[in-house]
Amino acid sequence: MRAGLGPDAKTIKAREDGDLQAAMKAARRVVEADYEVPYLAHAPMEPWNCTVEFNAESVLHIWAPVQTQDRNRNAAAAAAGMAPEKVRLHTTLLGGGFGRRLGSDGIAAAVLTAKAVKRPVKFFWRREDEFGQGWYRPAQVARMKAALDADGRVTGLHVRTAGPALSASFSPQGLPAGQIDGSSVQTIRESRYKPAAFHVEWVRVDQPVPMAPWRSVGASQNGYFLECFVDEVARAAGRDPYELRRELLAHDARALNVIDTAARSAGWGRSLPEGGRAAWHSSRATARSAPKWPRSR
Repeated sequence: MRAGLGPDAKTIKAREDGDLQAAMKAARRVVEADYEVPYLAHAPMEPWNCTVEFNAESVLHIWAPVQTQDRNRNAAAAAAGMAPEKVRLHTTLLGGGFGRRLGSDGIAAAVLTAKAVKRPVKFFWRREDEFGQGWYRPAQVARMKAALDADGRVTGLHVRTAGPALSASFSPQGLPAGQIDGSSVQTIRESRYKPAAFHVEWVRVDQPVPMAPWRSVGASQNGYFLECFVDEVARAAGRDPYELRRELLAHDARALNVIDTAARSAGWGRSLPEGGRAAWHSSRATARSAPKWPRSR
């Protein structure tokens, strides 16, 4: 994946605001940093499981804690060789989902086994299997560059991420070559920060590791990349990280209100007790309320 950060890597553009080349050329200083994150297991409290049974009317019943009912129902129908209308899926409460219940692994094996033995079958992954052979949050690397003027203001940002395409591994339709994988640039591409120039690009580096959305999906790594880098830029420029963020958000009254409220609530600028720390982080901000997931039974 680190090779994806090199000069010969084939990039796919995700955001191109302003003249980045001019900003870098005119910069008094350029700050650069690389980041990387590993593959991560979902680690739900309840390992993946399901129970299946063919009843006397040849209707297939499935009890499973899943997040994608149509996907699992269709997988069961295909394995059983019957129409989806003959499959009844009973969604149980999740023992922790976090994206891990979006797939249908185990459904086919349980259906085929129940069909062969003509008895109800409970199928589950052992916890060792869940960690060792499950689905993972993608690993990813990033190279960040910031152009600073003589006053320590950010005049340009360049971000390149590199790693496998989550949608190529998890989405039924895959990801055609040359298309952007949204999760690989999520949060950075949509960042409210607005320097004069801001370019974001991605390099696809496929890996033979099964992947699935992890809680917050691409924001989990990209929010870390971007906000850590803004802190590093502030330190390099001798700036307060809060004031630097206010500068990058000067065009956005709503975002300013958010960080100003956070600063007041946290007592930003006041002396901390010995060993105390304070930090800024902005990730996956939206202009809508969070969804309320219905309880399924």
